[in-house]
Amino acid sequence: MNGLRLSAVSILIALALLLGACAPAAAPQPSTGAQAPGGAPSGPPVKIGFIAPLSGAVAAYGAGVKHAPTLVLKETNASGGINGSPLELVTIDSPNNPNQAVTGLRRLVNEDRVFGVVGPYYTGEMQAVVPLLKELRVPIIAYTPAAAHPGMVEPNEWAFLADSSEEITVSIAVDGFARLYPNVRRMVVVGDVQTAITALTIKEVWPKVLSQKGYEIVDTITYQFNTTDFSPIATRIKASGAEGIALSSLSPAAPSLLQELERQGVKLPVVTSSHLQTVPPLPKILGKTADGMVQTMFFSPDELEHPRVREWVAKYEEQILAENPRGEKPLVGYANEVQAYDAFAVMVKAMRDAGVRGDTPPAQARERIRQALANIKGFPGVLRPKDITNNRFTWDFYPMVAKDGEWVPIR
Repeated sequence: MNGLRLSAVSILIALALLLGACAPAAAPQPSTGAQAPGGAPSGPPVKIGFIAPLSGAVAAYGAGVKHAPTLVLKETNASGGINGSPLELVTIDSPNNPNQAVTGLRRLVNEDRVFGVVGPYYTGEMQAVVPLLKELRVPIIAYTPAAAHPGMVEPNEWAFLADSSEEITVSIAVDGFARLYPNVRRMVVVGDVQTAITALTIKEVWPKVLSQKGYEIVDTITYQFNTTDFSPIATRIKASGAEGIALSSLSPAAPSLLQELERQGVKLPVVTSSHLQTVPPLPKILGKTADGMVQTMFFSPDELEHPRVREWVAKYEEQILAENPRGEKPLVGYANEVQAYDAFAVMVKAMRDAGVRGDTPPAQARERIRQALANIKGFPGVLRPKDITNNRFTWDFYPMVAKDGEWVPIR
């Protein structure tokens, strides 16, 4: 009887090997760096933290990116998890509040015992949490270019950032603006100086870039993030003698300013820094009010010509509609969804490369993941491969103009 069982097992093994040899090559895995399926993951989970703006005035930003970790989580666990352990997401809300980001990070590390963190969203929040990383010893990836800031990661080997210099992104926007409005030379710089990254852009970046490109700044007009009455600001812009506006601000302040300018009959071409990425996209929110506005974006509709990108966008749309089946079909790509997805996928890749599992001691797992992140090369991002060099990696930039409710590439 035992001999018969052994023979049957041998036949099944041989048949499996034969079928495997004849099977077609597997399709490329998604950019999570997914391993081949090896059964459902089991045992203690590997936890990953996510800090996002999910409430308050900036909730629209979180609404765009919050599906990225869910999609990566689903793909990761469907392909074997993290070295056989399930991946688990722990989310913290931090609505552009550095103190809340610090409290959330401490909770993720000390109570939830996550192995790595993706976020927070804003520069001011990153400035608050990065100094704590040497104490907490947990790797962090900033998932938006808005969280980039000169000198932020160089002193700290635990922080990884998108290398999106404000000077580079603003320069790309101004070059696109110059192609559309070649006769404009006199500019007024306008924006929010309460938010860390827009304050830097208004005080340092716009003056430098506009001067380099031959523009004259006739006035600089600032306001606070929570400003609601833009009538005196619009009046001052109107009286400035400017031929164009250079704007750095977040939503909802910036859209409110643009609406007030229209109400007062101020029709000046606008170029903005990349911070004015809204959900839905600003041209859809403002319609004709936004027409002609120029901005550097981190996604372009031209990218949809690539089948791989179209497939990813379709998956992301499906993820959003699963939460709201009766909702309008979303427009994906313009609110850092791609960047958030890639940041999570890079962290998953590092966790797998580090060989960690759910039962790996957290301190050991975090150190191994940090080392693995520093060695990421040629990661197949949604749009383009990415390397991590000196704890920074680069996103993609596209000059766009608002037209008929959409962002249109400036070619």
